[in-house]
Amino acid sequence: MQYRPTRAALSSDGSLYIAYGTAPGPSRMTNGAVWKLNLQTGAWTDITPERPVPGSKEFGFAAVAVDAHHRQTLIASTFGHPWSEGGDNIFRSTDAGATWKPVFGGAQGGVYDYSLAPYVKPTPIHWLFDIEIDPANSDHAVFTTGYGGWETLDLTAVDRGQPTHWSILATGIEETVALQLDSPSDGAHLITAIGDYGGFVHWDLDHPAPDGSSAPPRFGNTTGVVSAALHPSTVVRVGVSAEHRPGESISYSLDSGHTWKPTAAHPTPTSRAGSIAVSADGSSWVWTPDREAPAVTHDLGATWKPAQGLTAGTRVIADPQDPSVFYAISLSDRTIYRSNDAAATFIAQHFTLQNAPPASSAPRGDPRGGQDRLYATRGHTGDLWLAAFDGLYHAPSLTFSNPTGTVFFARLPGITEIQAFGFGKAAPGRPYPALYLAGSVRGQPGIFRSIDEARTWVRINDDQHQWGLILQIAGDPRIYGRVYVGTHGRGVLYGEPSPRVSSRNSRQP
Repeated sequence: MQYRPTRAALSSDGSLYIAYGTAPGPSRMTNGAVWKLNLQTGAWTDITPERPVPGSKEFGFAAVAVDAHHRQTLIASTFGHPWSEGGDNIFRSTDAGATWKPVFGGAQGGVYDYSLAPYVKPTPIHWLFDIEIDPANSDHAVFTTGYGGWETLDLTAVDRGQPTHWSILATGIEETVALQLDSPSDGAHLITAIGDYGGFVHWDLDHPAPDGSSAPPRFGNTTGVVSAALHPSTVVRVGVSAEHRPGESISYSLDSGHTWKPTAAHPTPTSRAGSIAVSADGSSWVWTPDREAPAVTHDLGATWKPAQGLTAGTRVIADPQDPSVFYAISLSDRTIYRSNDAAATFIAQHFTLQNAPPASSAPRGDPRGGQDRLYATRGHTGDLWLAAFDGLYHAPSLTFSNPTGTVFFARLPGITEIQAFGFGKAAPGRPYPALYLAGSVRGQPGIFRSIDEARTWVRINDDQHQWGLILQIAGDPRIYGRVYVGTHGRGVLYGEPSPRVSSRNSRQP
């Protein structure tokens, strides 16, 4: 079979129009076509608007739609059309596919209004796997992309050789995966690491960032973003270059995310993505790129050195109070690492988990989530939490005075599963930061807050406020009760206690 159907549309005159490609998408298509089937005679007609050329100009067709009021008027969209020729396009025919006019290419082109979602402006039109003509209005058409939907109210302008005008359907509607959340103690209340769209500095939590995603460089996935705990104007992020360029996988800001700069160097030519740790004063950064060992810089990324004592893939975190201290763990062999020399060297020590469940080969949550990670308590030094997938553990006063001894993590009661964990501002009158987790407490799944160091928990969402898989959670260090929830596909949500309900009894985030 040469092709597989991707979309079909039936006209009132008995013609069935079918778009074809060599793959279902979004995997790459190498060829495709549009055909018409006369359901009365069984005759097939190839009406492909533009011919792919295997080996040189490879693309397929994603969707097709028919005008309900004009049975020979239809539109069809490409998938994987070469960027060098303008990227994906929509073609329009008013004679049942005998002739076509391009909607985006050609002399008339298209005019785009990005104002509702400015972050999409750098991204070309792509993934048009559903296109439709409004059955009540032949001038109104819509199409979907990987970052939301677009619509026009002057589609028929194409027939007159004039440009069509397109606007985003809604503010910030897209399939968005949050890969890390950072809520600094100063500056913007939230900085995000986002899949596909890099991430944002959210100066206004209720409106899209007018400047779009953080840049330069522009990332596709941002896999880590961290601000310095005592010097929050220093922010570092790592990810994958949106243009897949080597040497564009890390950047930093010294003004709370207003502006960004790429580093002068990388640990290796292939360093990309992974995780990042920033010392409390912002002077030292430890980057663990994908499939590489951690490396440290003390000069804003101009030079990098291996972090001695750590193996490839080891995720590092910084102590929030002591700029010279960093930590890491290896959960599989119960080893904890600490550096007292700004990540130049790490020493290892065995740790135990109190009443840990038996080891299991079952999956331990989404690997992009916040489970099975070490966390350092804001405002404290040597105060560590291990948010394991199957329990929460606390080591409140970690010291390495006896490297041959064993570090003990105490298990907190009632917590049976964790997907995400984080800290927030302490409750009024309380000395210790509030804790937040997404997971299960005493068999009840939900989002929870504790104001007493995890002795007791209050569920802060309810059955009407659930968002599927949650990967990240972070409390705001400046506003008690405000919490940011990073979902898999639903973007980032935030909530605060209702002013009508006491914080202890609040049922809404």
